[in-house]
Amino acid sequence: MKKFLIAALCFICAFTIACAPATTPDGRKSSDKDVTVSMAAWTTDKEYEFGFDYDDGYFSGNANVFNKDLAMISFGASLASSLKERSLDFFTTLGFDNIKPSDSYDVPPTANSIGYTLAHKKIADKNVIALAIRGFNYGSEWVSNVSVGLMGNHNGFEQSANTVSEGLLSYLSENEYDNLTLWITGYSRAGAVANVLADKILSGNEVDVLSGNVFVYTFEAPKALTEKREYQNVFNMVNSADMVAHLCPEEYGLYRCGTDVDIYSYEKLANLVKAFDSSIVLPKFNFNKPQNGSSEQEQFESPSEFIEYFITSLLKEMQGDDIVYDISTRENFHSNVEPTLLYTLNLVFSLKAATINAIVEDIKSMGFIALATLIYDENGIYNFLNPYIAADGVSYEPTELQAQTETIRKFILRDNYLTLGVVAASKDNLVYTVDMHFPVITYVLLADYCK
Repeated sequence: MKKFLIAALCFICAFTIACAPATTPDGRKSSDKDVTVSMAAWTTDKEYEFGFDYDDGYFSGNANVFNKDLAMISFGASLASSLKERSLDFFTTLGFDNIKPSDSYDVPPTANSIGYTLAHKKIADKNVIALAIRGFNYGSEWVSNVSVGLMGNHNGFEQSANTVSEGLLSYLSENEYDNLTLWITGYSRAGAVANVLADKILSGNEVDVLSGNVFVYTFEAPKALTEKREYQNVFNMVNSADMVAHLCPEEYGLYRCGTDVDIYSYEKLANLVKAFDSSIVLPKFNFNKPQNGSSEQEQFESPSEFIEYFITSLLKEMQGDDIVYDISTRENFHSNVEPTLLYTLNLVFSLKAATINAIVEDIKSMGFIALATLIYDENGIYNFLNPYIAADGVSYEPTELQAQTETIRKFILRDNYLTLGVVAASKDNLVYTVDMHFPVITYVLLADYCK
């Protein structure tokens, strides 16, 4: 119950969302692979070793043809981009040179920053330029996830793509490489940024490169583009049971470009995870639909159908006094909820890491009644956050925080507790679909799909 409440509250506020040797679905240990990336990738701090094969020949074919081996090593590059040192080690191991992590790795992340690594390798007559965008360990950059904007592409992802584009163009200008091949990848937020960047490159003329030489593989990317261009060389590897891959909703007129490749398998997942690490306990998915007074028990056909039900429920059009908490359209989300989320998240991410961890631990320790009281109490959320923020020494206006947290509370309780009711009825499945976004899940599903 506690885990559900934490996951659900995080989702609502966002509206969105020791090394262990492991065995991959091809039966080989990660340590037997050409390159490995070690990082925490599940709900605990335990680090896992992810192994990947690599061959220069991956770039000899046409980018319009899906390459399962390139998909796997692209995920490795996405994982490695989480830290500057990981990215340097990763591309050095693959034989790349002129490796240039962005300056943003060396400073604390902000709501408008984005980390990425550029690298080069001469393969036959081609100059292959790798671009791996950071989708992990980005702190305050998370704030831009909810900066949807009023119109055009998703504002936060668009701004980040512009920043990465400037870095790429500068890198190319400084080095004057000819006969270019681009390899672009990113996970989660970075997947969305990679998707937007790919659209800029393929629909424009800023980079002198043939589309058949632009290899783009994204992972669990949210939707960020107003036009759904079906580029043949952009492959979005998505787990359809992952809540993040369904955001922003298409009701907001946002899409991914390229081709979506669904790697999810409910039937296989439990065994794949068990083979990778038997200590991982997957949450249960409940196929029963909320009955809403009906005597006949209907079922969801898949976790994906549940996610669509959940999002549609939250997008219900509001009436009367609750219309100010309506998010049924992009315009209403932008005007009614987005400013509050941006303010609150910016404030929270300005806190020291120890303070943020203390907030999380405090929430975890709450029982159901205490957490419900926090939501129902007119000043409950404010009274909970205010002491932490005040003690941290962050400059803020208490009356503004009080007003913004009250907006969050009323959004949760709108339309006779619609939001709270939908969340409560979906608790098990929310945990499941949120946990589907963890990298270890993507890895085992992707490795099985690409074996």
